[in-house]
Amino acid sequence: STATKAELEIIEQEEAACKQLEEMIEASVAEIARLTKMAKEAQALLAEKRQALKPKTTPPAKEAQNQKEWGAQRSLKKALKEEQARKRTRAVEPPAASSEPTSRERLRTLLKKYHQIAIPLHRASTFGLATVTNDKTTMSLDSELLLH
Repeated sequence: STATKAELEIIEQEEAACKQLEEMIEASVAEIARLTKMAKEAQALLAEKRQALKPKTTPPAKEAQNQKEWGAQRSLKKALKEEQARKRTRAVEPPAASSEPTSRERLRTLLKKYHQIAIPLHRASTFGLATVTNDKTTMSLDSELLLH
């Protein structure tokens, strides 16, 4: 019977169309997965680039250490300037026979201390080797600083 043959043929065509549709859907799912993976990789690359472009900030602990070091350097410079100002305003002293150092000797001593402490401190702080405590009278440095 020709009607059943035609119906069977239509059913076979519909089954073939369904199978073809399933294959297309599977291919689309695979393509979507591939594109999603590529998009995630692109987002990760963009995040890395964005992070690289952000300005570098100093951690709070390092910033506090820098402030201490700068404070120590400022106090040394201030003491040196005060000594120089005192030298300029004071009358010329006759050479003293006492054991007390002259203002010139005190200034020379201060300059030596400044060069022995502040310059290595600045170098060491650049490389993170210095530890400084500043209570206007004391300053301690790592032993590595003196090997400049």
